[in-house]
Amino acid sequence: MRVVVSDTSPLFYLARIGRLSVLRQLYGGVIVPEVVWGEALASEVAFLSVGLALREALSQGWISVHSVKSSWPDSRLAGLDAGEIDAIRLARELNAALLIIDEKLGREAAERMGLHVCGTLGVLVAAKRSGLIPGIAPELQRLRSETSFRFAPELEQFVLMQVGENSP
Repeated sequence: MRVVVSDTSPLFYLARIGRLSVLRQLYGGVIVPEVVWGEALASEVAFLSVGLALREALSQGWISVHSVKSSWPDSRLAGLDAGEIDAIRLARELNAALLIIDEKLGREAAERMGLHVCGTLGVLVAAKRSGLIPGIAPELQRLRSETSFRFAPELEQFVLMQVGENSP
């Protein structure tokens, strides 16, 4: 099984729209740093369903929580929050095949460090291409209406075109 590490926001957003299980279906499992796990569960106060989905995944064993061993300073991580920093560090420590992270600065830093990244939308594209979800348009609508996830109309059109749900 290839190693996949996730930051907080993809876990939250996928759980919020009821699509957390696509991570297990696509990757077999996901590893998260302790700080990311804490951040993700903090949303449980406002969104009980998110906490329940995350705890169920943990109990099923396909989400695992790991401590980050390294604490090396790196100027490439400046401006990132603790979850993003630890997700990048853990992905490097484990030589992860993929880091799932949404925040632009975090993605750029991870890519500069040689990590392969995708975000929540990339996971949904992979799920659609694998036949795990019937379409992306409804998922994008749910992200827009049920969460704080924001994306430009141009990005939405690009994503839809990637999976053949919109003509150029």
